[in-house]
Formats: sequence, structure tokens, C-alpha cells
Amino acid sequence: MEETVAPSRPTPVPATPGPDTGMGGAVDVPVTLGADDLATYRPNELGRIPILMYHAFTNNEAYLDDWTVTPEIFRQHLEWLYEHDFYIIPLVDMINNEIKAPPGKHPVVITFDDASSRQFRLIRNDQGELSPDSTTAVGVMESFFDAHPDFGRGGLFAVVPNNCFRYDEEVVTCEERLTWLAEHGYEIANHTWWHENLHTVTDEMFKEQVGKTKIWIDERVTGRSNLSNVLILPFGEWPRSESQVQMLQGGFVYGGQDIVIAGVVEVGGRPSSSPSSGTWSRRSIDRINTDPETWAYWTGRIESGAVTLFTSDGNPATVTIPDALPEDIAGHWDPEWASAYGMRVIRYAAPS
Repeated sequence: MEETVAPSRPTPVPATPGPDTGMGGAVDVPVTLGADDLATYRPNELGRIPILMYHAFTNNEAYLDDWTVTPEIFRQHLEWLYEHDFYIIPLVDMINNEIKAPPGKHPVVITFDDASSRQFRLIRNDQGELSPDSTTAVGVMESFFDAHPDFGRGGLFAVVPNNCFRYDEEVVTCEERLTWLAEHGYEIANHTWWHENLHTVTDEMFKEQVGKTKIWIDERVTGRSNLSNVLILPFGEWPRSESQVQMLQGGFVYGGQDIVIAGVVEVGGRPSSSPSSGTWSRRSIDRINTDPETWAYWTGRIESGAVTLFTSDGNPATVTIPDALPEDIAGHWDPEWASAYGMRVIRYAAPS
């Protein structure tokens, strides 16, 4: 078993100061895996990580389309993930390459775009206590997490401020919804002010769409749940203006504040590269849509072994990969890139 020590880690995604709830935090693991554990868990932290994308939810199957699922379909997706040894992690840990999944588990990130009402709705009981509607996506997840505490927990919500999970009978404020999500380990990310297609906007509108939303989130969400500096592209469309691309990469000023975008998430694609691979870029993060055809395609490839998954060694401070790399990720290994994260790189001979 060969070990190398990496020098320095890139600047992590900054968090807005505030309390860390500790939910979904560090896993209690040994410093490194011994030979027997390596043979048992077969870690490969160069493999791919699925980032799943959901939009609308409905209880009426007549309204199903490529962007809409029922709560029951969503529950079935969670069941498949659990049965195939996946473990939910926050996106910020993936961006910062601080993945805290138990050994042998495959990290997965779950994302929700647009902040529609059936994704999340809070109900207030007679004592004034708030709990999620069991028929919404969050209600389904909370029930599943309670039944499967070894599954991790969390999800990222790409919020459009004028939605903010709004429903007809306003009995709970937007701020109360965001606070509940943050206190329960969910992330809030930037999806622009009104879901404008950034491919067609002026420079000033670009600044408003992205910068105004970042400030709005910063005023309402603190701590690790605040991903106001991570942009989920509306419609998956990049700006066509070179000046706006430069603003995404180098930052800009809006409302007297410096706006720096630390990550950009696409609409679709494939399972994401590992953050320790030479193909990874936090500026272009892949996701998988969850329509029936796409879901069946990627779950089929995962089950057949055609996709090499990230398999955790259980230790965020090390990168463990087998000496012999599967063909689909062999070209992803870049020792210089991996060593930039300040972690030990461990190579081992995986059993055939």
C-alpha cells in the first residue's frame, strides 16, 4: 500500500457565519483502512457521484412529465438508492472535497429546483409546532430518514425567491420555511431572482438575477446550509456574454457587495466526476434528471457495473483508489490535481 502526502487544499466554498447544526456531520472512522478493510469495502474515491435533479411533484398521475414525479415515485427512488448502498451527502462537502460517507458507501446528492409548494410544505399544529406535510418531497424524505438512519440525510433546494415553496393558504412565512430546512440539514442555493434565462440577459440584469438572490439568501440562511454562492443554472443555460462568464468566474459587485460564485451546477448530463479527479470542475457540475427514461438508463448502467461509482473509504482526509482503475475512469486520475487537496493519496491492490 503506497501513501503520498498532498501539499495544500484549494480555498473551500465559504459559508455564511452561523451555527452548524451538525446534522449529516463527520463519520466516526479509523484514520486509514487496514488491508482486511480495504478488501471488504473496496474503496474507489475516483469513481462517479450521482447528483439527482427533481423539479415538480404531483399526486395526480395525469400531470406526470419529464420534470414531474409523484411522492410515491420519489419514495421508490430513495428505496433503490438505499438498497444499492448509497449515502446522502450535502453538495458543499462534495465541492470542498470533504466527503463524509461511511466506508463502502456511495455518495449521492439530491437536488430540487424552483422551490415549488409540493416540494416542501410546513403544517402548524394546535401547539404552534411546525412539521412537513407528509405528501411533499421533504415529508417523504424525513419519514425515510427516520426509518433509515444509516442513509445520511439532506437535500439541496435551488430557490427562486418569489416561489419560496408558496402555496395558497399562507400560514407559514418564507423565512420560517428556510429556517426549518436549515435547522434540519438541508441546503439553500441560488437559482436567480425569477428564473431568468441567463443566455439572453444584459450584464446589469445578470448581476441583479444572481447578486440579488445571493444577498436575499444571506439575509435569511446562515451556516453550512447557505449555498447562496452556488448557482444552479435556470434551464441549464450559460450566459453567452463573455463579460458575464467572467463575472461567474471572477466575481462582480452588486448592491455594494462583492458577489463571488464558488460553484455552478448544470441541469443534466451524467453522474458527476469525483472531486479528486482531473476531470472535476466546480464550475460545471453534472446532474442526472429523474424522468423515467433517464432514471432507468442510469440505474441500469450502475447495476450492470458500466458506471464506476465513488466508493468511500470513510475518511474525508484521505483519497483511496485501487492500483488498477476501471476503464471508464482510468483517464480521470491526475496525481497533481488530487494532491492539491492536502490529503493523503492511498493506492492499494484491489482483490480480483
